[in-house]
Amino acid sequence: VHPHPHPHTFAQFKINTLGVVHSIQAFLPLLRAGPTKQIVVIASEAGDPHHIRIAGLVDAAAYGMSKAASLTAVTKYALKLAPEGFTVVNLSPGLVDTSATATAPGEAPDPAVQETLKRVMAEFERKGLKARMQTPAQSVQLQLEAIDGLTKDQNGLMLSPTRKVSIPALTPKSG
Repeated sequence: VHPHPHPHTFAQFKINTLGVVHSIQAFLPLLRAGPTKQIVVIASEAGDPHHIRIAGLVDAAAYGMSKAASLTAVTKYALKLAPEGFTVVNLSPGLVDTSATATAPGEAPDPAVQETLKRVMAEFERKGLKARMQTPAQSVQLQLEAIDGLTKDQNGLMLSPTRKVSIPALTPKSG
């Protein structure tokens, strides 16, 4: 984290946080009028403090902070909309290899992004964490299965279909 935010930081918040809030607000009247009371927001475990600590994710601070803010916003919507019968969740697609579509035709992938990804994967492996890169098709299949299986008790959670878990935002203290 840098002491002076880079302009990229503001762009991340516009996309990953304000974009989520504006999208939910824009579609909420239609969702309220429709039969399916579900809102699914694409999330990232890079915004989950517990995951950040376990995985040792020190890179991509702006991205992680913007995704953490999005997790909070979605959790607030989950609580606010629950009395109306909504189930609102964050859904982390996991690591998806989008290198074939991440750049314009004829352009090479961003070396800084590639290097960060290599470091993250190496750190996962060093810590014995299971992480695998999925194809977009594999990721979409798992996401659709998670969405099709949504239940009311998942309201407000972050789902990680690649790990087959629901990640609560906070873990209650025992005792």
